[in-house]
Amino acid sequence: MAGRPELWSLQRKARTGHALMEKLYRQVPPMPADCLATLLRFFDLDHALAGHDPLALLQLERRTRLAWQLEVADREVLAARLAIRSSSQRRRAHWIVRLLMRPFRWPRVLFVGMNSANAGLIADFVDGVSDNHPEDLPAAIDRRQLAFWRAAAERDRVTRPRLILGGARNAAMLLLGMLLAPLLSQWFSGRMSLQTMLIAIGMLMIPSALWALWMAWSLLVSWYLRPECMTARRSVRAYLVPALCAGGVVLGAEGLDGFGLVLIAPAFWLAVRRYWYRHASRHALLRSGHVRLMSLLAIPVLHGVLNAGRGGELVSFGEIIAALAMLAWTADLRKQRQRSAEAG
Repeated sequence: MAGRPELWSLQRKARTGHALMEKLYRQVPPMPADCLATLLRFFDLDHALAGHDPLALLQLERRTRLAWQLEVADREVLAARLAIRSSSQRRRAHWIVRLLMRPFRWPRVLFVGMNSANAGLIADFVDGVSDNHPEDLPAAIDRRQLAFWRAAAERDRVTRPRLILGGARNAAMLLLGMLLAPLLSQWFSGRMSLQTMLIAIGMLMIPSALWALWMAWSLLVSWYLRPECMTARRSVRAYLVPALCAGGVVLGAEGLDGFGLVLIAPAFWLAVRRYWYRHASRHALLRSGHVRLMSLLAIPVLHGVLNAGRGGELVSFGEIIAALAMLAWTADLRKQRQRSAEAG
């Protein structure tokens, strides 16, 4: 640039610098962060009076840097640009970048998703490289791939990609069980037995069944915590806890305490979780997962204490838990009405 006379004039230099920045904002060429800093310094645009939007300039720096870091196919160069030293991390980063640059294809996605850890690895890599701004990744990154893997890595909510990959893994496990069932039956009983094969398939499907129950429970919790309007006609969701408690108490009165607890324990957890979620924002400790886990574990502890000292008990364990669930449900309903009255 020192050999360009038109840049010796300060006015022309400033106009050229602004024109160059406008072109950079439009085209976002790949370049390292030091290169952009050098350009700004040469054109005297590296100060507060240059008229930059700080957020837009920060985004430009991040987008050009990411485009430069991820544009190469060589694993060693990519690792050097990302400052990765471990050989396993270099291979992983190269594999993730290549995957995200390919078009979205279901066979490839389902194959990669067979390993439940891959979605988390991809999401963590994307967040780390982009400083939690995946929208600034270069256009070479397939946006459908990016959105799918980030949604599949969600742990706080049930997403469609998470269900798809989990269902595919469970289907693969079922197929594997059907293929191995004859061999397992021959091994355990010395002959081909339909009963033994079904037992073997059932044992292999236990993790899948637990996963399905966890997803169903997570969907129920998400549905129950969803905000609702305080109107004269309340939804079925508002009376879910009383209905479960009533059903559990009735079953307990009929001598089916175990089946009653199957209804009462979820009702207690839903009522307490909803109260914490809506009204305990000032108490961060109450909203922590450890406290909720301790509260859930307190149920069998309380059961053991009551059974240890039971004589002529007036109320059953299920009735106590149902009363606590109704207490949390009533407190939540009361606070909702108070907020509705204040808003009205």
